[in-house]
Amino acid sequence: HDEPFTTPEEHQGLRFSLAGVQLKFSMLRKDRGLTLPVMTMDYLGAVNTYLVLPFFQVYGFTVFAVRFMCVVVAAGALVLAYFWLRGLFGPGVAGVAVLLLAVNPSFIFWGRMGVSVTSVMSLLAMAALLAFARWRAAGRDLWLFLGAVVLGLGLWAKFLFLWYIVALAMAQVILNFRFRLNGLSRSSTPGQERSPVFGLTISQWLTIEVGLALGAWPLLWFNLKTGGTVQVLAQNIENTAYGVNNRDFFNNLRTALESFRVFLNGGYFWYYGQAFENALYPAMFILSALGAAALVWARYRHLGRRVAFVIIVLGLLVLQSSFTISGLWATHLYIAVPLPQTVVALFAVLAGRWLAPPDVPEFNSGTSGRQARPWGTLARRALTWALPVVFVAPLFLGDLWVDLRYHQALQETGGLGRFSDAIYGLASYLDRNPKLTPWALDWGISKSVQVITQGRVNPQELYGFQETPGPDFQRRLSEVLADPDNIYLFHGAGSVVYPRSEAFLQAVRAAGKQAKAEQAFFSRSGELIYVAMSVQ
Repeated sequence: HDEPFTTPEEHQGLRFSLAGVQLKFSMLRKDRGLTLPVMTMDYLGAVNTYLVLPFFQVYGFTVFAVRFMCVVVAAGALVLAYFWLRGLFGPGVAGVAVLLLAVNPSFIFWGRMGVSVTSVMSLLAMAALLAFARWRAAGRDLWLFLGAVVLGLGLWAKFLFLWYIVALAMAQVILNFRFRLNGLSRSSTPGQERSPVFGLTISQWLTIEVGLALGAWPLLWFNLKTGGTVQVLAQNIENTAYGVNNRDFFNNLRTALESFRVFLNGGYFWYYGQAFENALYPAMFILSALGAAALVWARYRHLGRRVAFVIIVLGLLVLQSSFTISGLWATHLYIAVPLPQTVVALFAVLAGRWLAPPDVPEFNSGTSGRQARPWGTLARRALTWALPVVFVAPLFLGDLWVDLRYHQALQETGGLGRFSDAIYGLASYLDRNPKLTPWALDWGISKSVQVITQGRVNPQELYGFQETPGPDFQRRLSEVLADPDNIYLFHGAGSVVYPRSEAFLQAVRAAGKQAKAEQAFFSRSGELIYVAMSVQ
């Protein structure tokens, strides 16, 4: 359901223009006929809604178009990560990190499903870091401004991106408070005076603020009009609708660290049939972090600020993930890519350089001593890369094994629970019965049916984002029950997100009517996934 969640409600005409594109929640309305989406939820912007339009233009309103958009976004993040890391640490570290990321199960499977808009944030994060790198190299504040605009777009895409903005700001503050080495800050460029406020001038801080505001202006506009995001924050600041107590920091941090472990080993995707994991990854990551820090301290101090930047940002992202307005989910850590892989690559490459001898003698008869020869240079290069290959190979091959097992499991099971391919049976049933008006009484049904049927079936949603149904649900349901042509869609007991079946049956009895199960849809394993009910 994550891929199609932000697709437009009304897809007619999408091949040719934005005219008529609408969303259910929040709009920017123009008086003369053009309606543009602003937010899909109070804390989710319409960035993906616009990103998917070119794919609809080429491939039509199809499942392939939505899935391909997610894959392209993930691939774009991979490419940008390489160029950013190459500028920061050179092609060796960049290549190793990107190779590790390319086979990482969390990156592959969350990337291809969009994971509640989180995947587009990794693309925007890499684009912003590239712009900041260009600013450091060229010294033009225009790049600083563009990077800030991209960060603002990330905040609009999902309010969760605030974690990344805070992590970057705190890294800038910490590095300029603690270090006096050349490296990340533009203020350390030769010939320039040190900036007065944590490595930046007042005008540069203002440039960042203006850029952030410009990129996030749809979010700002929405809150000036409705206060929706502010209300969600206020309602969930202490206790969220998903049962998280934000005051219980240490237990939440323990959960966040466990989520990070799952994020590293790829063991999240049970719904493909079974959870598989690369058990080596967490321990190898810890070893890499400690080893990279030791090598920088002992020999590579010129890289101190840059390595510290990566570790600080990653640490702050994990730390902040213990505070949420929703749930403590491992999916939130997707925005941390490619930082964990960068830590592993840094240790492997730096250790290889440290252990390789300065030259390698030619061991021919009649030749002795450490005499550098052309082949010796090649041998040194081989030794330099021997450790990275030996160290990284188990992680790389382990991730490939996990990827393969997940694909095999998915092919056999078709997915478990609400991730099951039973959704295609439900969509086909509704498509064959156009006289029925479908109402989805749980999360994860409406949008999937809409995209699978290429817009021929457009279920309306009636459930609300609360654990228990509120008065608005009861009022709206009493109105809907009056139409005998309505069909009501529920998840089976094992796949429910927002339980509404009991409240539905109570409302049916109160109206003097009877509910009847018209059709049931099962996974390949025989688990009940969807039920379609009528009311007479």
